[in-house]
Amino acid sequence: MFLKDHMSWITVVWSMSASACLTMALIHVAVWVRDRRAREHVAYSIMSVAAVGIAICELALMRAETVSQAAAAIRWIHVPIFVLVIAVVAFVRLYLGTGRLWLGLAAIALRFVSLILNFLVE
Repeated sequence: MFLKDHMSWITVVWSMSASACLTMALIHVAVWVRDRRAREHVAYSIMSVAAVGIAICELALMRAETVSQAAAAIRWIHVPIFVLVIAVVAFVRLYLGTGRLWLGLAAIALRFVSLILNFLVE
């Protein structure tokens, strides 16, 4: 009973990692605002925000008390993962200037198909 009423250490750790990701996102947005041509910083910011979404879904999964709550958390974690895949492909393309465009688009398309199937199948 006592532990249920107070915030556990895992909530603190997940909150700290999420806030670190948000801090990095804000830093990279600030860099992009100063130099609008540096679009790789926007991609990095989106990656950071997607990581926060993943952390929130993981925390919801850890806190789930029923199977349906766990299933909902698993279902919704695919959305920030999809955003993360898009941002990683964009970051690699913009920052490193390498990679095959068709391969990146194929990875995004495959992830999109899995996202759609995730919500269609119960």
